[in-house]
Amino acid sequence: MSEFLPQEEKIKEIILEPSLEILNCIPKEICFISPQMEVIWMNKTFKMRFPHLDLERNKPLCYKLFFSPPKENPCSFCPVIKSLQTGNVEVAETEPCKDGRISRIFATPIKDKEGKIICVMETVEDITKIKSFSSRLEKLQTVFLQLGTDFNKNIELLVSACGELLSADASLYNRLEGELLCSIGKWNVPEDFKSIDKAQGHICYDVINKASLEPLIVKDLFHTLYYETDPNVKLYELKTYMGYPVSYAGKIRGSLCVVYKKDFDFSKEDIRIMEIIAIAIGIEEERYQLSLSLQKKIQFEELVNKIASSFINLPLEDTDRAINEALRTIGEFCDVDRTYVFLAEDKGRKATNTHEWCREGIRPLIRELQHICAEDFLWFAEKIKNKETVYIKDREELPPQADSLRRLLASQEVISMICVPIIYGGEVIGFLGFDLVNRKKEFSDTEINLLKLTGDVLGSCLMRRITHQQMIKTNLRLKKLALKDPLTGLYNHRYLEEIIEREFYRSRRYGHPFSLLMIDLDYFKYINETYGYHFGDLILKQLAKTIKKLVRRYDIVIRYSGEEFLIVTPGIDRSAGVSLGRRIMDKINMIKFGNKKDKINIKLSIAVVSYPEDQVPRSMDLIILAERILNKAKERGGNEVLSSLDLRAKGVGLSEFKTKDEVKVLKHNIEKLTQKANQSLMESIYALAKTIEVKDHYTGEHVEKTVYYAVEIARRLNLSPEEIEHIRQAAILHDLGKVGISEKILLKKAKLTEEEFSQIKNHPRIAAEILRPVHFLYPIIPLVLSHHERWDGRGYPHGLKKEEIPIGARILAVADVFQALISDRPYRKAYSLEEAIEIIKKGRASQFDPKVIDAFLEVLKSK
Repeated sequence: MSEFLPQEEKIKEIILEPSLEILNCIPKEICFISPQMEVIWMNKTFKMRFPHLDLERNKPLCYKLFFSPPKENPCSFCPVIKSLQTGNVEVAETEPCKDGRISRIFATPIKDKEGKIICVMETVEDITKIKSFSSRLEKLQTVFLQLGTDFNKNIELLVSACGELLSADASLYNRLEGELLCSIGKWNVPEDFKSIDKAQGHICYDVINKASLEPLIVKDLFHTLYYETDPNVKLYELKTYMGYPVSYAGKIRGSLCVVYKKDFDFSKEDIRIMEIIAIAIGIEEERYQLSLSLQKKIQFEELVNKIASSFINLPLEDTDRAINEALRTIGEFCDVDRTYVFLAEDKGRKATNTHEWCREGIRPLIRELQHICAEDFLWFAEKIKNKETVYIKDREELPPQADSLRRLLASQEVISMICVPIIYGGEVIGFLGFDLVNRKKEFSDTEINLLKLTGDVLGSCLMRRITHQQMIKTNLRLKKLALKDPLTGLYNHRYLEEIIEREFYRSRRYGHPFSLLMIDLDYFKYINETYGYHFGDLILKQLAKTIKKLVRRYDIVIRYSGEEFLIVTPGIDRSAGVSLGRRIMDKINMIKFGNKKDKINIKLSIAVVSYPEDQVPRSMDLIILAERILNKAKERGGNEVLSSLDLRAKGVGLSEFKTKDEVKVLKHNIEKLTQKANQSLMESIYALAKTIEVKDHYTGEHVEKTVYYAVEIARRLNLSPEEIEHIRQAAILHDLGKVGISEKILLKKAKLTEEEFSQIKNHPRIAAEILRPVHFLYPIIPLVLSHHERWDGRGYPHGLKKEEIPIGARILAVADVFQALISDRPYRKAYSLEEAIEIIKKGRASQFDPKVIDAFLEVLKSK
């Protein structure tokens, strides 16, 4: 057999030395084996397994060298023997060695020039990990085949497989539900393990929150923050953790994790196994959530059908009860805290909360949310108007343009909200809303669509009731229209003709006296111009209500004209009528009328006529006489009660002036006296304004410079001399109202509280009240009152915008703010001129009128 046993030299003749050097550099194990199964050469990689082997002295048999314990005979699967026999490359896998290693062997025959096989090159590849991974995949495949329709059982199988295949101490699948971390699947956990806990601080919470599909591996847990934040680390003495994110419905919602009480190194195959199981759990979750969604959809459809059926043939008087019951049913089904209906009013400019259901412990809001202005919540109102669903998962994620809505939700502790428009006949008539208080909730597309369907059902029911109510109101209105004033609810001028004729006839026939009081609200034009017509209407309604309370129940109160009222009082003479008039006037003078923002005192002029004391031939002549008396009361300054006796006395006095010269002299004297009185009064008011300087030194200096800028801007805008004079006076007196503000607030160096700022905001109203009794200052009162209004309508006290604000007030606003910016204040240093100009420019078309800004910049440029 020696001819078949070539020496190493012969091998080197066939395989050149450079080739052997290359084989030495290859990281795989390579050796040459003779036909007698002797190892005759090894590369360096192979020699590392046998560092003490000396092939120069000893040529060991391969099956004795490579196996422990050594084999007595060649392996049955030996690829070297097969390669010697076939002359081809052969491949085989070894059985597991004592250390668990499994190898794949490639046997390549080496031939001489004559084609004889002189040896076999054996290449050995360690496939232990590959075989282990394949084995684990086979086990995992078996688990997959066991999955059925039971979601919980499937999760338990997958979590158990994860723990076993990764040789973990315990394995868990945790799902994030709101602020809680819930263990949906567990394997080998202690009996005292807490399955539901606050998510914050747990490692799994970080796996979910990091929004990455990469695993999180944490070793040496004792020396990490989790030792303090995750209670399980300390309680169960955990050392190693790996968590893999579980995603479904396009979002990471859970974490599959394995934990160890020892140090553990994860292989790529371990991570891959975790990934496969995490994907499988995600698929199970998708299937389960879809099943729940379909089930809930069916239940919801049944619920909506039930609600719709309950409204069929429902008596109108039961509508509110049925709607409230529907809100309760839907609220409990959808697990929300508050359900409600808002209906649009005033052509969509306002909305009112008409129906509401609240979960136990949740504060009702229906009384607070009445007549809400759409302009205050434009972002929301536009979406509802455009028939869009408003879905807010988290109020803090609202866009800047919805800041007013965010503040409202914060005050109500609402975190999540969804509102769907209620549509009837193609028009939005309101909206159906759900609130989540101090918690979040996600609504699926199916839920949102079903909510819209519920809104449609409620819309049909509501419109049926609204239509019926409108018909009733219309009929009542038609009945009262002929006799009642729509604003005050009092009888109107048409009814006066009937009642006065009747009382006149009774008095003349039976000799019973009756009196008529004509009441006029002094300076009502000023109220409308200063506070607006809506406020004026409010004053008229309140005055009418007060007068009704001050007269007898059988006295008749009539709204005669705009701000004039009549009281027909049967059975009382002139003296009693005058007494009644004075009692009414004294009472009215003591009351403040208005709303929460504006409170004012009002003055009355009252004329009293009586029959038969005032001899007139016809009943309507009493009205003519009352008007003449009322005019004289107004001429004397108003706030006075006069009768026909006063009219005659006044008439006698006037008849003494007979010549034109005497009339001219009288007129001249009156003008001089008036001018002198006005000048004296103006000086008194200016003196009062100066007292502010004592309280607030800034205000004194500020006024002088504000006057300069305001007048110059007015001139640039080519206003009339009269308007410029009014602006000058308003600039002098614009801060007059600060006399009513505490010095502690005016001089405070720190930031004002909301309550303190609310008091500061009252100073324009205080100034208006001070100036109101001075007739010749009427033109400047709107300027003083409105100098803190903004071009965009976000100012105070009335939220006027653009051209609604008097031009003088718009000019005063710019001059006032600029002078404030360049002045030192208790709470800050003055801005530089350049900084102040830049701030004013930024306020263009938001805080200030653009054309006023342009004129102001021209003033600065010329200066």
